[in-house]
Amino acid sequence: MFASLLGDALRPHNEKEFYTKDQPGSSRPSQQHEGGWWYNVYPSTNLNALNRYGMDNSKSQDGIAWHTFGGSFTSLPSTEIKIRATSF
Repeated sequence: MFASLLGDALRPHNEKEFYTKDQPGSSRPSQQHEGGWWYNVYPSTNLNALNRYGMDNSKSQDGIAWHTFGGSFTSLPSTEIKIRATSF
């Protein structure tokens, strides 16, 4: 339901490795964004990033983002990730 309302910002991250900043050999984005995620070269979304809501995120793009809703430079105040079975 939300993918249709907010757009599918996860598609560019399909089949990417999940990185965390404390993982040996972790990617630069996981260190920059300080949260685990399926990082792409240019992350289009990151729901585990820093809360930069109301701050200038225009240079670092390190805030909580959902690219198809607000863009990479707009940090959302919070997120919830919920997982369910495909048969739901």
